[in-house]
Amino acid sequence: PHAIDDGDACTVDACDPATGAVTHDPVPVDDGVACTVDACDPVAGIWHQPDHLLCPAGAVCDASAGCVTAAVGYFSCILDYPFTVTVSAGSPTPLLEGEVYAQGVTEPDGASDRVVAELGVGAPSTDPAAGGWTWLAAPWDPVGVVAGGSDQYAVSIVVSAAGSYAYTYRMSIDGGKVFTYCDDDGSTLGEPINGLLGSLTVLP
Repeated sequence: PHAIDDGDACTVDACDPATGAVTHDPVPVDDGVACTVDACDPVAGIWHQPDHLLCPAGAVCDASAGCVTAAVGYFSCILDYPFTVTVSAGSPTPLLEGEVYAQGVTEPDGASDRVVAELGVGAPSTDPAAGGWTWLAAPWDPVGVVAGGSDQYAVSIVVSAAGSYAYTYRMSIDGGKVFTYCDDDGSTLGEPINGLLGSLTVLP
């Protein structure tokens, strides 16, 4: 018999018994779920990655069921630490930390793919939800695991222009479609800012 395996997990290897022709046709990858990204890795094989942004606001992508309501119990996010930072222009800040708790979302170990955490910097005394702020994705911080089911995110930023700035976090539990803006005393789902934001002084 012919050796027909091409070593690619993304092909179906076959041989025509009449002609001896060997074919390597692509494997079908579509799982029929509209909100998953379907692909194939030549080594690992087929994978289906939920993309929450393909679902409407208030819904998330379930890899089996498709778009489902993003049911969540209690939610709170907070600008965790530090609250006042002074650095020189062009120098990185220490890690700026934010914390989020969403019942049924953040409680399992590890980062949830439903959570999007971003750190924003803007002018003092302005509303971060009103626009005009610059936002940077913040990674999940495995070192800062918080008791009680909360997840911590942390990122350092560099500001090149001297001046005074405000900073805070915004958190989403539907993949980034709807954000809640956090402050120092905690914000519940959809609650407007009513506490203090971080203060950043950048020296020349």
